[in-house]
Amino acid sequence: MERYDNFKDFYPYYLSEHDNKHTKLLHFIGTSIAIFFYVRFFVTFDFMFLLYSLLVWIWFCLGSSFFC
Repeated sequence: MERYDNFKDFYPYYLSEHDNKHTKLLHFIGTSIAIFFYVRFFVTFDFMFLLYSLLVWIWFCLGSSFFC
């Protein structure tokens, strides 16, 4: 991976990594499910929902960046 010195140089690379339609879809799904778990946490104050939201975020959002 190329090393970037500033955000201006990095941002075009970041956008190109998220250009795939499947990556965008999986990011949307993961973010939506994570938001659902955040809402459940604030309703129930069950800290397991925070763990679930983190796991969903890692699985969908980061996983889609590596596998799509």
